Amino acid sequence: MAIPLTTNSQINLTGEVQSILLVPDGLNEWGIVVLGGSSGRIDVQRASLFASLGIKSLALRWFGAEGLLLADHLAAELGPLPDADPRARH
Repeated sequence: MAIPLTTNSQINLTGEVQSILLVPDGLNEWGIVVLGGSSGRIDVQRASLFASLGIKSLALRWFGAEGLLLADHLAAELGPLPDADPRARH
Protein backbone atom coordinates (compact mmCIF):
# COMPACT_ATOMS: atom_id res chain seq x y z
CA MET A 1 0.00 0.00 0.00
CA ALA A 2 1.48 3.34 -1.03
CA ILE A 3 1.32 6.15 1.49
CA PRO A 4 0.58 9.53 -0.13
CA LEU A 5 3.27 12.14 0.38
CA THR A 6 1.43 15.07 1.97
CA THR A 7 4.43 17.20 2.82
CA ASN A 8 5.16 20.76 1.85
CA SER A 9 8.84 20.11 1.19
CA GLN A 10 11.02 17.13 0.35
CA ILE A 11 14.70 18.03 0.56
CA ASN A 12 17.34 15.59 -0.71
CA LEU A 13 20.44 16.04 1.42
CA THR A 14 23.85 14.89 0.22
CA GLY A 15 27.07 14.11 2.04
CA GLU A 16 28.60 11.06 3.66
CA VAL A 17 25.16 9.87 4.76
CA GLN A 18 22.43 10.26 2.14
CA SER A 19 19.13 11.48 3.52
CA ILE A 20 15.78 13.04 2.73
CA LEU A 21 14.08 15.63 4.94
CA LEU A 22 10.28 15.73 4.81
CA VAL A 23 8.72 18.92 6.18
CA PRO A 24 4.91 18.82 6.58
CA ASP A 25 2.52 21.73 6.19
CA GLY A 26 1.88 23.73 9.34
CA LEU A 27 3.90 24.49 12.42
CA ASN A 28 4.81 21.44 14.46
CA GLU A 29 7.82 21.23 16.75
CA TRP A 30 7.97 17.42 16.61
CA GLY A 31 10.58 15.61 14.54
CA ILE A 32 11.79 12.07 14.04
CA VAL A 33 14.83 10.36 12.51
CA VAL A 34 14.11 7.23 10.46
CA LEU A 35 17.27 5.12 10.18
CA GLY A 36 17.59 2.77 7.23
CA GLY A 37 18.67 -0.73 8.17
CA SER A 38 20.61 -3.41 6.37
CA SER A 39 18.59 -2.93 3.16
CA GLY A 40 20.87 -0.02 2.23
CA ARG A 41 17.97 2.21 1.22
CA ILE A 42 16.42 5.42 2.47
CA ASP A 43 13.04 4.56 4.02
CA VAL A 44 11.03 7.36 2.41
CA GLN A 45 7.73 5.48 2.77
CA ARG A 46 8.03 5.24 6.56
CA ALA A 47 9.21 8.86 6.83
CA SER A 48 6.24 9.91 4.66
CA LEU A 49 3.88 8.23 7.11
CA PHE A 50 5.22 10.36 9.97
CA ALA A 51 5.17 13.49 7.79
CA SER A 52 1.51 12.82 6.92
CA LEU A 53 0.85 13.02 10.68
CA GLY A 54 2.49 16.46 10.84
CA ILE A 55 5.91 15.30 12.10
CA LYS A 56 9.12 16.52 10.44
CA SER A 57 10.95 13.39 9.28
CA LEU A 58 14.60 12.90 8.43
CA ALA A 59 15.16 9.58 6.63
CA LEU A 60 18.81 8.47 6.70
CA ARG A 61 20.56 5.72 4.76
CA TRP A 62 22.49 4.48 7.78
CA PHE A 63 23.70 0.93 7.09
CA GLY A 64 24.38 -1.23 4.07
CA ALA A 65 24.90 1.45 1.41
CA GLU A 66 28.17 1.71 -0.47
CA GLY A 67 30.82 3.34 1.72
CA LEU A 68 28.85 2.94 4.96
CA LEU A 69 29.34 0.42 7.77
CA LEU A 70 27.59 -2.89 7.46
CA ALA A 71 25.28 -3.51 10.41
CA ASP A 72 27.07 -6.82 11.06
CA HIS A 73 30.33 -4.98 11.70
CA LEU A 74 28.97 -2.23 13.93
CA ALA A 75 29.42 -4.11 17.22
CA ALA A 76 33.02 -4.95 16.33
CA GLU A 77 33.71 -1.30 15.43
CA LEU A 78 32.22 -0.03 18.70
CA GLY A 79 33.91 -2.59 20.92
CA PRO A 80 32.64 -3.40 24.43
CA LEU A 81 30.18 -0.94 25.93
CA PRO A 82 29.97 -2.00 29.61
CA ASP A 83 27.96 1.07 30.62
CA ALA A 84 25.32 0.32 27.98
CA ASP A 85 25.16 -3.48 28.28
CA PRO A 86 24.83 -4.88 31.83
CA ARG A 87 25.86 -8.33 30.53
CA ALA A 88 29.30 -6.92 29.70
CA ARG A 89 30.02 -5.90 33.31
CA HIS A 90 32.33 -8.05 35.40
